[in-house]
Amino acid sequence: MPQIATLGNALVDVLTKMDSDEPLCALGLLKGGMTHISEEKYASLYKKMQELPLQEATGGSAANTALCLAHLMEPGEVKYVGKLNPTDHFGQFFARSLHAAGVDINVITAGEKSSGVCCAFVSPDGERTFATYLGAAADMQAEELSEDMFQGVRIVHLEGYLVQNHALVLRAVEMAHTAGALVSLDMASYNIVEADHAFFEHLLPQVDIVFANEKEANAWQAGTPEQSLASLAALCQTAVVKLGARGAWAQRGDEQVFGAAESIAHVVDTTAAGDFFAAGFLYALLCQRSLADCLHAGAYCASRVIQVLGTQLTPSMWQDIKTTLNP
Repeated sequence: MPQIATLGNALVDVLTKMDSDEPLCALGLLKGGMTHISEEKYASLYKKMQELPLQEATGGSAANTALCLAHLMEPGEVKYVGKLNPTDHFGQFFARSLHAAGVDINVITAGEKSSGVCCAFVSPDGERTFATYLGAAADMQAEELSEDMFQGVRIVHLEGYLVQNHALVLRAVEMAHTAGALVSLDMASYNIVEADHAFFEHLLPQVDIVFANEKEANAWQAGTPEQSLASLAALCQTAVVKLGARGAWAQRGDEQVFGAAESIAHVVDTTAAGDFFAAGFLYALLCQRSLADCLHAGAYCASRVIQVLGTQLTPSMWQDIKTTLNP
């Protein structure tokens, strides 16, 4: 029986590690940001990337969270909902990879549009910059969601990149609550929060668990992380503000807890750090652990994924995570 369902843009990350940040300027990309690009721009960019060493990995915020959760839970307890083209290379790679991890995949099939791809540029300091062609993922519509997608689950986790489709997000929230599930939201990107602040004001009171990094929290309400956290916690049952290497804050009601980050000697790639943090936190929450334990679980999962390129941890790393979170 699925315990948690994640909903998001089905993407494959095509990653390349750079020796400097100069290519970002030449490509007109903002370091650390996420830029949506057209099919034509993607084709041109991907062609240039063929000259570089590349690695493919399942991507999309919600899919990354599902991937990590699947390694912590039993097969079939994690469900993923997204839209892709099952006939092209990236669509097949995406579905095959999540299925192999034990995720129950509920694919909304696209027509002729190709599956989404995220070109991920990893800077020497581990920071990642995304240029995303959503492809089929951009066509996911509210009416394509069905009640059985969320039936029986305890948490429905949404990625903030979906917020630009108001109808889709509101339909997912409605269906989740009808199914008796809590709604979890990762704010995803500070520029999305800035651009659609009014909708977040409407959405957040309907969200039970919210995750924001420092920039996203500040875009919601300027001030200290603790002030932003309190503002989010006034609307949501549980709020989390992540500060990267400086740790994270969580608040539930009047209870406010700080959790330290794991000490890492060398950061390879910060791709999916926030997604893995959400996975660890939600896993501990499903296990009915304390806020402090939830923060520790999130921090530990995030600390493992930033030591590899993309999201492909070794079997021994996954075992280490499971052992650490289940002493």
